[in-house]
Amino acid sequence: ALKFISFVNKNNDVPFVVKKKIFDAALMSAMLYGCESWLNGDLKPVEKLYKWCIKQLLGVRKTTNNDACLLELGLPPLRALVKAKQRKFFTKMWIERIDFDSDPLMHAMRVVLGYGDSMSRLVRDLSTVNTNDVEEAKNIMKSKILNSLSNRLVFYKSINPELNVHDVYTQHIKVNEIERISWTRLRLSAHSLAIERGRWNRRGRGRLPVEERLCSCGQVQTESHIIENCPMSLQLRQANNISTVNDLMLVRTDYNKVCAIIHNLLALY
Repeated sequence: ALKFISFVNKNNDVPFVVKKKIFDAALMSAMLYGCESWLNGDLKPVEKLYKWCIKQLLGVRKTTNNDACLLELGLPPLRALVKAKQRKFFTKMWIERIDFDSDPLMHAMRVVLGYGDSMSRLVRDLSTVNTNDVEEAKNIMKSKILNSLSNRLVFYKSINPELNVHDVYTQHIKVNEIERISWTRLRLSAHSLAIERGRWNRRGRGRLPVEERLCSCGQVQTESHIIENCPMSLQLRQANNISTVNDLMLVRTDYNKVCAIIHNLLALY
């Protein structure tokens, strides 16, 4: 994991699709090696590492909302991914070896199933219940975000109402990676605008009230404000024919230009 993070930090201009392929092929295969045997093991240390690597891949800070980062890339929680791999393994073994009386694995499974503890229930569930753990976990995350009233997630839902994975992450689109990172940071509220900085606890003073998170123009400095109303971005908005958030984030499909505009927009603040 540290090698992957070092690679991302040292090669921040490498296209996202290349980083994602390395993430899938090298990092995830190593991180989940042998996970079929983890069963009731403590996944918290691995989950923490998994989320950290995803945020490094996206180019956002550690405090960015975990569920939003996962859905931005269409990834499930690590726990669901591990359980899906375990279910696939135990179901296959149960079907192939159930009639093998001398098989060590089947003997161990029968012994475990003879007890009524949590391990017995888990093994029975993994070997006999057919369900899609990954999709169920994704649906739970989507429901959680859709029902959230967090300011961060309200903006995210306004620009990604269906909670779909954007083409920038899945297609071979020529986008400058540094500008793509700025675009992602705006989407996930991982920027340094006043609306975000006001959430930080500075010297024990706590969060600033929303109405005190002001732009230099005197208005509350939100993502919508800098795209639609701020005098500081007026020239940039006029040059690129932008009047609303939807114009920039939903209507336009020239993604390389959109990322460049957002990069320049955030640079003003």
